[in-house]
Amino acid sequence: MKKKRIVIIGGGFGGVRAALDLSRHVCFDADVFLIDKGGYHQYHPNFYRIATTFLPESRVARPDTYRELRDRIAIPLAEIIDISKIHLIKKEVTEIDPKNQMIRFSDSEALFYDWLVLALGSVSNYFDIQGAEEHALELKSAEDALQIRSAIDEVFATTPKHKPINILIAGGGLSGCELAASLASYVRRLARVHPHPGDTVRITLVEASDTILRQVSPRIRKKAEKRLRSLGVQIHVRSRITKVTRTGIEGIEIVSHEEHPLRKKSSNEETSPFTLPCSVFIWAAGVKAHPLTEHIIGAKRSPKSCLIVNDHLRVLPFENIFAIGDVAACSPVSTAVPLPMTAQVAISGGQYVSFTLKRLIHKKMTFRYYERTARFVIPLGPHYALAEFGPFILSGRLGWWLKRLITFDYLTGILPFWQALKRWRTSHKEG
Repeated sequence: MKKKRIVIIGGGFGGVRAALDLSRHVCFDADVFLIDKGGYHQYHPNFYRIATTFLPESRVARPDTYRELRDRIAIPLAEIIDISKIHLIKKEVTEIDPKNQMIRFSDSEALFYDWLVLALGSVSNYFDIQGAEEHALELKSAEDALQIRSAIDEVFATTPKHKPINILIAGGGLSGCELAASLASYVRRLARVHPHPGDTVRITLVEASDTILRQVSPRIRKKAEKRLRSLGVQIHVRSRITKVTRTGIEGIEIVSHEEHPLRKKSSNEETSPFTLPCSVFIWAAGVKAHPLTEHIIGAKRSPKSCLIVNDHLRVLPFENIFAIGDVAACSPVSTAVPLPMTAQVAISGGQYVSFTLKRLIHKKMTFRYYERTARFVIPLGPHYALAEFGPFILSGRLGWWLKRLITFDYLTGILPFWQALKRWRTSHKEG
């Protein structure tokens, strides 16, 4: 009897979890393929740490420094996956053909499937803002984190001593707030090295909605905002970026509904843009599904190009295509609000799909997907994090250690214990 073929596209949190679980349960009943262009599993929650890792000048000059930093958050899939049970393919998928149950690679080779699991992840959404994509640095990969770090280092090295340095972060979500808090400590150390007066360095967080961290409870939000302001981060909410330019110094025009010290008075302040200069511009203001989803003929999509799935995580209207993580628009029956694009949701989806496929292979009844309550642990600077569990809030070092333990728990779930311990210690290494 010919084995069924399961193809997973994407080596992120959901894809890796699905592949590992399938390798334990169906490796003798089905051929499982994991496809990822880069061949690395990247630990997104620690991107901000790489972007703000302080290194002495002697380390910066070493040719292996950047590879060492990247390896702290990028794990080769070959170290995670048992290639005797899972076929690992390092290629780019350029086409998905549901009608013929086939995917095609950039080298024109094709691979047929019986079941397809899409764990493609997300890309930055610039909302068609003029100049944003051209001038912004994003934080979606280990390479992006290293690029941000290099750009900030270069600004400090080349900017005259008393000339202002303005670092602007667009987006007050989890990524933007974590990065802003970590940058506050990082730039203080850089200012002492170069040297550069600390009062001439400004970190500004710009959010279009009326509050930062909309995903979390008001209690956590209030403490996070207080923490950010204590670190010297300037926060501007209800501030919509309309244009990004680069004329001498980089300029960003913002339409704001709140009073802003840099905006000129006018009779119609709501529509009167102002220019906010910046030395480094980082985009963390929104994401959308991987562009490959837009080329799946017949698939239903949300406004963010996410694939609309049913309560079995099947992509509508197909029976043999599943979507998990950032690429899936899954709305719980209880709230009708799409689940957040977090690692927790992706991992939960990967576990569910692997369980469902195992039952399908053995011709057993399947069950609907039940979402888990999203819990957030938000690191905000060195040795400080916020976490909420029911009526309790953990903050400071206690929250920071909780985040470390969550990281360790995750690594031991995908790697052998001693290898996980080594990577865990390295991932939180200073310098």
